Amino acid sequence: MLSLLSEYHFCLHHLVLLDYKFFMDGQLHSYFKQKKQF
Repeated sequence: MLSLLSEYHFCLHHLVLLDYKFFMDGQLHSYFKQKKQF
């Protein structure tokens, strides 16, 4: 039971990190697009 829980936690952590990475990539992308316009 414990191993299953820790595995689930690990998967959740991994997904959150991926989401964060994509979010940051998107933020940087839009930021640079705005800077290019000026």
